[in-house]
Amino acid sequence: MRVLQPTDLINELDSLRREAEYRPVRLEGSQLQASLLRTEQVGTIVEAFRRDGERGGDVEKNVRHYLAQPGTFECRFAITGDKAPVAFLVQGRATGSIIQVPLFRLANHSLAPTVGRHLLRSLIESASRIAPLVKVTDTGISEEARLALIELGFVPSAEGWCKISVGPLAGAEGIKEAIRECGLSDDVLSKIVSGLNDYAHEKSIIGAAQLEKVFWPAKLVDAEIPTFIVPIQAQWAQHFFDSELGSELLFGLNNKLHLGIEGAYYCSKRNTLLQSPGRVLWYVSKGPEGKGSMMVKACSRIEEVFIGKPKEVFKKFNRLGVYHWRDILKTVGGNIDEPLLAFRFSMTERFVNPVELGTLESFGIAPPIMSARRISPKQFSQVYRCGKTL
Repeated sequence: MRVLQPTDLINELDSLRREAEYRPVRLEGSQLQASLLRTEQVGTIVEAFRRDGERGGDVEKNVRHYLAQPGTFECRFAITGDKAPVAFLVQGRATGSIIQVPLFRLANHSLAPTVGRHLLRSLIESASRIAPLVKVTDTGISEEARLALIELGFVPSAEGWCKISVGPLAGAEGIKEAIRECGLSDDVLSKIVSGLNDYAHEKSIIGAAQLEKVFWPAKLVDAEIPTFIVPIQAQWAQHFFDSELGSELLFGLNNKLHLGIEGAYYCSKRNTLLQSPGRVLWYVSKGPEGKGSMMVKACSRIEEVFIGKPKEVFKKFNRLGVYHWRDILKTVGGNIDEPLLAFRFSMTERFVNPVELGTLESFGIAPPIMSARRISPKQFSQVYRCGKTL
């Protein structure tokens, strides 16, 4: 016989009903893990995520309030390989067009900002298919959490932080119609409609790219945003987005890149057709190690293209790339005066259905794909629809 608090009993019954969801799973093949919260872990959560000035008892009461409603809220947290908590997020079930996030906390850990962004990005991507509005109402978020919200396109309002995602492929007018049904506050709605009207009045590549950033993961089907298909070897892809290959690494996976929202890719200066803002489709080539799948497995936004001397480029993008200095030297043939190109990309979306060469060829993208190649907006839409199974 056991004597339990009501919250403990509810949580235990829910964990029996949804055993698989309470089992820790690796985040995108990394060494970090995420799972739903159990009541015996509440003390650890309170200790790791309580802000200065908050009473532990109040935080615990708040967390238990959401744990007692498993049909309405999910309490999800992430830990490192050595069991250190790094991020905690409580999300509500979709009600109409809104998903509420009453708690979003980051621990004092070097990986916390990266993991927090990953959890938010995953939530936004999944929410875009069921509810276009995500609203973070936590009044105790840290400065790091606030920066993460801004970077992921959340807009501050009187009710909290709002993020709108309208469909994966849409036109500007379709976005305007959809957001009017989201139940936004007047201040946020007026800002967004004003931006859409400005774009409709004077369409530009920069304006279209900005709208895709605000409404990510939405893609403007009627925008002439430069789009490229870029080959990447499997040994580099596993650090950025290839979860299958990344999960095979016991050591050496760069968690900050693999779970982060930004990265940098180095290539020959001959790829001068690359430009920003733009989009990139990642084609994982075979490479010398023979592991590449020869499929398009992800897409990203191109935020910046930079050409310079190897040392200058490496210094600028070292924290965002997986190349070591020896790899840089190999790319320029050992000549430190040879110009090198690098581009910074962000918000990578992994494809649930990698697109094979035969399918690419049917879209007019003929093999072999040996270097960066520009493709049309129509071809991008075809590949994206296939990769995301739309």
